[in-house]
Amino acid sequence: MKQRKIIITALIVLLIFSCLFLFRIIQKKEKFQPLFGKVVEAVSRNPIAGLDIIVDSLQTKTNANGEFHFEKVSKNGKILIKGPGVFKETIIPVANRKYLEIAIDNSLFNLFIYLEKYEQDRQYRKIYQIFHPDIKAIYPEERYLAEKNAWRDKKEKEGLKVLKPEFQTEIKILDNWKSDFTKKNYQNATEIVLIKNFEIIETKEIKQEKEKNYFINENGNWRWLYEPT
Repeated sequence: MKQRKIIITALIVLLIFSCLFLFRIIQKKEKFQPLFGKVVEAVSRNPIAGLDIIVDSLQTKTNANGEFHFEKVSKNGKILIKGPGVFKETIIPVANRKYLEIAIDNSLFNLFIYLEKYEQDRQYRKIYQIFHPDIKAIYPEERYLAEKNAWRDKKEKEGLKVLKPEFQTEIKILDNWKSDFTKKNYQNATEIVLIKNFEIIETKEIKQEKEKNYFINENGNWRWLYEPT
């Protein structure tokens, strides 16, 4: 009787270990999973709509609530987030997670950090992505690129080295502002002064030019109401 109990116990233990072993094999074979997520602004926690979410070869967009969903993605895949509300493409590993809340710092001052860098490095296509749709509708990207490069070349011919620009930290909120370019009125536009810095190559002196720029926040995304000169 005692020997029988030992045999039964041994069989039960063997069965348990067999089940665990099979479960691990199944887990290893199952490399895909569903993925749900939400993208929010880091400070306000407001959802960011209309962002491109890419995992491997799959792509979707965040909805009005900042949410996205994939039926089947690789557990070891990488999530690429880009769009008008993201000033630098963000890559996040899936890492077996089925739900992610992703916080993006798309504050206005964070935007300025990237705009200053893009301007200095002549990354004008990235700047154009931040333009308001009303600007893009009447101001083609190729025209913007041509004018910016021509302006840069002209400054160099004038003996001026273009340095990193600076956005002033003081801003002004305008209840109602009319764009000279689009001829439209915009509520709660943010006015900020951009300081363009130049070095006079011959004397090494610093020269500055100031110009007002206008931005507006729509659905959690900052857009530049660019005014061509």
